[in-house]
Amino acid sequence: MEAKTRGSHAKWIALTALAPIAWGSNYPVMHHFLPADSPLWGAALRALPAGILLFLFVRKLPTGSWWWRAPLLGLINFCVFFVLVYVAAQLLPSSVAASIMAASPLVLGLLGWAMLGQRLNLPTLIGAVCGIVGVILIVGLSTARIDGWGVAASMAALLVFSIGSILTQRWRDDTPVLALTSWQLLFGGI
Repeated sequence: MEAKTRGSHAKWIALTALAPIAWGSNYPVMHHFLPADSPLWGAALRALPAGILLFLFVRKLPTGSWWWRAPLLGLINFCVFFVLVYVAAQLLPSSVAASIMAASPLVLGLLGWAMLGQRLNLPTLIGAVCGIVGVILIVGLSTARIDGWGVAASMAALLVFSIGSILTQRWRDDTPVLALTSWQLLFGGI
């Protein structure tokens, strides 16, 4: 029984590791394999196919206020965010872009406090700062020249991502998560 439990835990640990590995590969892949002058196509090619496949799986149309919320969230969470990340990846070394995005827990905490009235406590702040320092220590900082527009794009992506996350949380209801995600991907890709 104990060996079966360990095997189950190992499977979940491996699956959990896939997300950061996939996310961490975004910057080098975008920087080296996508055309530098096509951020809108890069965003569309990331969002639209996933949105179509997910929509074909869930087969549910938006209802009520989701007809305006889903396009807005799709624009924020996928279109604008992906374009800004794409631009940052073209203009910055991957380590710098990743280090800026490592501030997302801190920014989300501050916006959650400002927009949702969520309590921001000391352990959350300490954890966010430790996460930022950890990413910087792991990926290092580049010795290459840092492009100001790339930093601005990366910081804007961080802010857009955080606002989209807060709005998604604020508007959360009993709508199935997969349906909501499919609508956002479709609208963001379009």
